[in-house]
This record gives sequence, C-alpha cells and structure tokens, in this order.
Amino acid sequence: MQVYLVRCDDGALPPRSVRTRLETRLRRTQVEHLLIFEDAAQTHAVLQWVKPGQQGRRVREFAYRRGESGEALLQRLQGMAFTLECDLLG
Repeated sequence: MQVYLVRCDDGALPPRSVRTRLETRLRRTQVEHLLIFEDAAQTHAVLQWVKPGQQGRRVREFAYRRGESGEALLQRLQGMAFTLECDLLG
C-alpha cells in the first residue's frame, strides 16, 4: 500500500471534488493507496482511501483535527492494517 501526503501550502484543504479527482487519477497506477491531505498549519487533515465492496469501490474519508483524541483515527487505521505476508500473497 502506498501512502501519499498532500500538503496544502495555500492554507485550506481542497474541496472533496478535487480530492476525489486526484484519487481517481492515482488509482490508475496505484490500486491500493492512502491519501492524506493536510492544511498548511498542520491542524486539520483528511484521510482518503477506497474501500472495495459489493457495490463496487467507494471513496471513504476521515477528517482529523489536532487536539482530538485520535481513537476514531486509530480504529480506521487498524481496519486498513495488513501483514507483509498477506500483501505478498495478494
């Protein structure tokens, strides 16, 4: 899995439509990836990934602000966790 950090130097995070377009283009070359969009002050971040399902692939997002407990973020990341063995086996 590839992880990409997108720092937004102009201050604000890009709108969801722009984030989704970037994810769609990236998916052409990197099927499994995580995008992290971070504002210039490093106080707000949006994690974006694609979750496969019965209805096809769906873009998922999770917003995190500095100062939050991080428990919900850890739960999401644990759901994405995998072992190297699983990754090598496909």
